Amino acid sequence: MRSDQLYALLLRIYPASFREEYEREMRADFRRRCREEKGTAGYAFLWLSILADTLLTAGREHLDMLIHDIRYSLRNLRQTPTFTAAVLITVALGIGATTAIYSLVYTVLIRPLPFTDTDRLVRVTETNLGRNIPAFAASVLNFLSWQERSQSFEAVAAIRSGSANLTGDGDPQRALTTAVSGQFWALTGLRPVMGRTFTPEEDKPGNDGVAMLSEGLWQERYGADPAILGRTILLNSQPRVVVGIAPKDVGYTSAVDVWIPLAPILKEESRANHVINVIGKLKPGVTVAAADAELNLVAERLEQEYPQTNAGWRVRLTPVGEWIVDHDSRLSLYVLLGSAGMLLIAACANIAGLLVTRATARAHEFGIRLALGAGSRRLIRQLMTESVLLAVIGGMFGVLIAVQAVAWLGGSVTSQLPRTTNLSVDWPVFAFAFGLTVVVGLLFGIAPAWSARRADVMTTLRSAGRGTTGGSGTLLRLGLIGGQVAVAAILVSGALLLIQSLSRLQKVDLGFGPDHVLTAGIVLPSTKYPTHEKAAAFFDALLAEVGALPGVVSAGLTSGVPMGGNNTSMSVVPIEKSAFGDGDGIKAAFETGAAIQAFWRMATSEYFRTMQVPLRAGRLFDPLDSRLQIVLSEQLARRLWPDGTDPLEREVKLGNGEVLTVVGIVGDVRLHDLRTEPMPTMYFPPFYLSALTLTVRTSGNPQDLAGPLREAVKRADPAQPLFNIRTMDHIVEANAERSRLQTTLLTAFACLALTLGAVGIAGVVAYTVERRALDLAVRLALGATPAQAMRNAASGALKASFMGLVVGLVAALALGQYFSNLLFNVRASDPATLALVALTLGLIALLASWLPARRASRIDPAVTMRQ
Repeated sequence: MRSDQLYALLLRIYPASFREEYEREMRADFRRRCREEKGTAGYAFLWLSILADTLLTAGREHLDMLIHDIRYSLRNLRQTPTFTAAVLITVALGIGATTAIYSLVYTVLIRPLPFTDTDRLVRVTETNLGRNIPAFAASVLNFLSWQERSQSFEAVAAIRSGSANLTGDGDPQRALTTAVSGQFWALTGLRPVMGRTFTPEEDKPGNDGVAMLSEGLWQERYGADPAILGRTILLNSQPRVVVGIAPKDVGYTSAVDVWIPLAPILKEESRANHVINVIGKLKPGVTVAAADAELNLVAERLEQEYPQTNAGWRVRLTPVGEWIVDHDSRLSLYVLLGSAGMLLIAACANIAGLLVTRATARAHEFGIRLALGAGSRRLIRQLMTESVLLAVIGGMFGVLIAVQAVAWLGGSVTSQLPRTTNLSVDWPVFAFAFGLTVVVGLLFGIAPAWSARRADVMTTLRSAGRGTTGGSGTLLRLGLIGGQVAVAAILVSGALLLIQSLSRLQKVDLGFGPDHVLTAGIVLPSTKYPTHEKAAAFFDALLAEVGALPGVVSAGLTSGVPMGGNNTSMSVVPIEKSAFGDGDGIKAAFETGAAIQAFWRMATSEYFRTMQVPLRAGRLFDPLDSRLQIVLSEQLARRLWPDGTDPLEREVKLGNGEVLTVVGIVGDVRLHDLRTEPMPTMYFPPFYLSALTLTVRTSGNPQDLAGPLREAVKRADPAQPLFNIRTMDHIVEANAERSRLQTTLLTAFACLALTLGAVGIAGVVAYTVERRALDLAVRLALGATPAQAMRNAASGALKASFMGLVVGLVAALALGQYFSNLLFNVRASDPATLALVALTLGLIALLASWLPARRASRIDPAVTMRQ
């Protein structure tokens, strides 16, 4: 390639208008300078100077042109304040909604976990398909066996959650504790904010008198005092030395106040007691599948060695990220992000329609600019600059909306989604918002630029100000209307399905009465209440105090209230069918269906009355001989005796070997959540009196009893804290909070999409009436009725709306299979819902078309044609 041709290519980086004016002179000057240069060094220096000068001046020319375009756009936008405000509001809502939801998605799914080598971290769960247990916590002894026998892991760590009474340095407080085995901190790579973690020697009984405070507790209770290191705190009246401050973000949870060593006492542990979470770090090069296979071989050997406790138990490995953020949480976030994205698409289509209309109205201006020498590329650049400028200004307002929305979301989703404690609009989210703003500006700027791509002087000047009956601009506007209606149909379908789902979820039969019930947690430290008699005396005194409070109807105790998160289960079998002699007998009992894996709760007789759980048959516990009694739920009784045998006074054998007599049958209760059907449940008297929940039914507002309840506990034991004071109504509502949040957000998106679609349809019809005034006047003069004129003006928008509605309904049906997991007792393809969507959008399209189309019936043919 010759030097002159290479220089010509270099000049292409200048704006076209600059090249048209100066390219010939610059190339002539370049040829002259090339002839004057002598030698290779001089020639190379010439090219370096030309390259530097070109890059500098070309950039300056583009910047000058951009500044000129921005100033020109701002002057034009100031002249049309209504149009400008409509576009900015639409952009702000679209960008704000999408950025807020992306902030949620980024925090939960994208933000890196605070671990090292996250790709090698897995969660190890136990599973027993014979007992219909797909995933369960692990036992301490099984964990120790895995740690000893497995060769696939670099390290394995155990986590046991609990709570303890924290006393000293202030009022008594119930602290959430997490006990971890010695390798936890090295395995995860988590580093303390201050101080140190636990040493291997401190993970042994007798040497475990140390603790780490969470950063949150350190700041709230101790004022972030660095002198806390080395001080002694009392956990359940046992002294522990504070050796470090753990970070707030530990990846899998934020519900930790105090960290302590696990230090298991082996003689007190059982392989049947599944109470810990286990995470492992794979060795480099070891796959999850290989480690899973190896650990299952270990589990098989453990089954052979310990048949009574390990029969049927196997192992499942999952990446740690899938444990922290489960499938339902991911699906919820994807649905919300997709909905926000569709709303943004509808907003872009709406704005594009407005810009196309505005560009068509400015045809005379464009004609004059073309006549004065501007090219079509210059017009396109001007229109794209205007679009991006609108997007940037609207995006700034959108970010402000996103910040406020994220603040609201932060108070709503913390208990519903993992990793949302530190939800905020940080720099990656700001970068996303900026990129999204530019992309959005380019997207809705394509439409007016496309309409101006073939502009020429004569056609533009000749058509400016005249009526038209069609053209590419009209087809483009109608296509955008169809797209908006399709998006609205998808969002409205989803919103209506979620509304029905939430409504049915809130009407399910709970099996108990949540109204007028207050609950509060109490955990007695074993050092202060070492015997059953002392603990029983405390609770008896407390129940007497509570029962004497004004407004109290009844009060009871339980190991866990429904939907309170305390899920415990055990196998149970009728004594006449029991074969619990060895591992084969246990397996046979489950294979024949004689043994049932049932959830269990400890409860006093007054608990059932307080919670209004109906007694179906028999009686409740007899305090004189309560340890040998058991109460079954209706479903469990039916499954244990499917032939209809009366279960009362019959004996059952539990997985731990105890034999109890059935004294009563109570109604089924939804223990887990509103979506899960009642599970087989058995109730024992509270013979283990250390961690119980107090339930109180009142005649008035239960929240008014919170203060007197605390005073009653203080009278029984001044050092005993009361925690988790909540009404049952609040617990039930919190259980539906995720569904409520999804429904609220998707409904808001659907309403905005409907509004944008209606405005877009009305705008197209209004523009059609205005641009086709002469054509409609001629039709009226030739005998057309006003109704015919209205139909003629609105027909294009209505056809586009109908086509968009069909596409939207088909898309809603196709997306329903991914959406169905979020619904409760509602089919994603529900015909009534789809019919309601079609009717609603059809009526809105008719109304949005009819209002502006009325102007067509008021056209005076004589006046219009004369003008």
